[in-house]
Amino acid sequence: LDVAKSAKNLLTSLDRLNTRSSIQPRKPSTITTLANTFLLATMFYECIVILAAAVYRSECNEHHLTTTTHSP
Repeated sequence: LDVAKSAKNLLTSLDRLNTRSSIQPRKPSTITTLANTFLLATMFYECIVILAAAVYRSECNEHHLTTTTHSP
């Protein structure tokens, strides 16, 4: 699944950023903090979209099954 691969790549990149920042004990820059926040917000949004699509699809399937079984 492409989403899982993308998520894994993102987490790997974030891990590399954290490793580099732990080597250099300086305070993270504002742009790095904003970038990390943006990446986390994007991942959250993607998860919500996937969840909403799955719920909508299951509701459509249930509605289709009930209309099919109750029709004369």
